[in-house]
Amino acid sequence: MGDNLKVDLHLHTTASDGTWGPEKLVSKIKNAGIGLFAVTDHDSTENLTEVAGQARELDLGFIKGVEINTSYQQRNYHILGLGVDPANHELQALLTMNRQLMEEKDDESIRYLEGKYPGVSFSEYQVYMNHRERGGWKAFNYLMDKQLCNSHQDFFRLFDGWGNPFEKL
Repeated sequence: MGDNLKVDLHLHTTASDGTWGPEKLVSKIKNAGIGLFAVTDHDSTENLTEVAGQARELDLGFIKGVEINTSYQQRNYHILGLGVDPANHELQALLTMNRQLMEEKDDESIRYLEGKYPGVSFSEYQVYMNHRERGGWKAFNYLMDKQLCNSHQDFFRLFDGWGNPFEKL
């Protein structure tokens, strides 16, 4: 690895809110001339093994990572963990709990908006098919399809003053 090594230590795949699966991400990294990278999906290590294998095949430096959601004094923070062990049971328990809390909060948010916007239906949301390659997350994409938001900022504005998803932690 030379002096001009390109590095990106904060990348997402379709395991969270990225738009590329492992194979496409690693291909894009190689084409961009990045020699060292980390995948740090939100509360997921789902694609790390596959990415590691592909990085090895292309002789790219790879660091296993994760972006963990947490809160402090009712504010949400993201902690970037690098060099994580995806087989660590405590880590997986935390990530599972965080994903469950987010799914519960998404359900609550759709129920909340159902009372504000006639086109929003929780029963429709429950069967809504989210395509991970779009990026974002299920509630965000559902509300985009309902034309209630066009960006992450628009999405969060729908809930101004409504609360932090991690108050239960």
